[in-house]
Amino acid sequence: MFAAFAACLISACANRPPEWLYQPPFDGYSNATCLSQGISGRLYMAGEGDNGSQFLTAVSDSGEPVWSIVWEAPASGGGIYRVNNVVESTEGYIYLTGAYWRTVDFNSGDDEDFNTSSDGWDTFLMKLDMNGDFMWCRTWDGYEIAEEMVGEGPMLYMKLAGLAIDSQGSIYISYSDLRKYSSDGEMVWVEPIAGCDIAIDSRDLLYVAGRSCVSKINCNGQTLWSTDRYSRFGDAQEFAMAISLDEYCNVYACTSHGEIKKYDLNGDLTWSSDLRIYPEDLEVDQEGRVYVVGAFSDERRIEVASEYISLTPRGSRDSFLGMIDDSGELQWIKTWGSPDSYTTTVSLVTGPSGWIYIAGYYKTRMMIELNGSEQTFTSDAYHQAYLVALRCEVSR
Repeated sequence: MFAAFAACLISACANRPPEWLYQPPFDGYSNATCLSQGISGRLYMAGEGDNGSQFLTAVSDSGEPVWSIVWEAPASGGGIYRVNNVVESTEGYIYLTGAYWRTVDFNSGDDEDFNTSSDGWDTFLMKLDMNGDFMWCRTWDGYEIAEEMVGEGPMLYMKLAGLAIDSQGSIYISYSDLRKYSSDGEMVWVEPIAGCDIAIDSRDLLYVAGRSCVSKINCNGQTLWSTDRYSRFGDAQEFAMAISLDEYCNVYACTSHGEIKKYDLNGDLTWSSDLRIYPEDLEVDQEGRVYVVGAFSDERRIEVASEYISLTPRGSRDSFLGMIDDSGELQWIKTWGSPDSYTTTVSLVTGPSGWIYIAGYYKTRMMIELNGSEQTFTSDAYHQAYLVALRCEVSR
């Protein structure tokens, strides 16, 4: 059964099932890597397809497909390795970033735009219009250095790259360094600040989830503050994986060791919460609630609403969605999965009117509650990407 654990909540979200579930119709294999929602309301899910191909799918906020792009891997080898992040600008353009190797034609239309990596993996930034038509692509070194931050740990499916657009249309992207580009693709500056995620506030100030801390940076690339450095565990450096802001510019970050940290607008730590379960992504909604998603593969004893519960996966790996309150306490957690299979979540978006969107993938079969009853989704593919929507109604 779809597992749900809840206490007395002001939110009815924990008792509401996902309103819809969308699966991109790719044969053989599909694996979601990132998710975002634009001001248009569209959702953009990227991932990996058959034979090393990569895809980007635009979906309406009601779950209807709008368009899809597929970049096929060249027969000679190489290709786009991964799309790590995608963002829609207020001007009506779509930007995406990821890694590639060897020679790749980034233009999926009739024209061509070939780029060749220097030696190993290189990084790209691509611009599309709202129809998914290619506009330009920029490439540079640096992806392999960024990937060393992750290794082969439990956060293997994390974003790995920050991407944000300010009110002037400037683009900020973080891998092994932090770069600013104009909307025409001209590089403005580069700073040696490695990061996995970027948030931006209404004053165009950047917050970067970095290798050992969170940093606040202005639009000229100057660091305004950095939090205390995170701990090391043997040879492993704890780092911030994902970052989100509330309306007061409080900063929320999830770390590679399963902690959620809240900082005030001056970078001082407000609280730190150890979930004892590894999150992949987090987002703060318009009401200031913090939502986290991730996956777990063994039994965990965690604290939910001041009580300890045992969380046991149904399959070899199950997914979870949890909500954290203003004090850093986990108020409820929901899980889904299937025996003899595994399910993973990779990205989370909170939309207007209490909507929550989650992207992930499963192998062979996934059991999840939709509209009040448990449904089973199956796929002949080794991996099947999915996008699920949950409506969270709030009463005060």
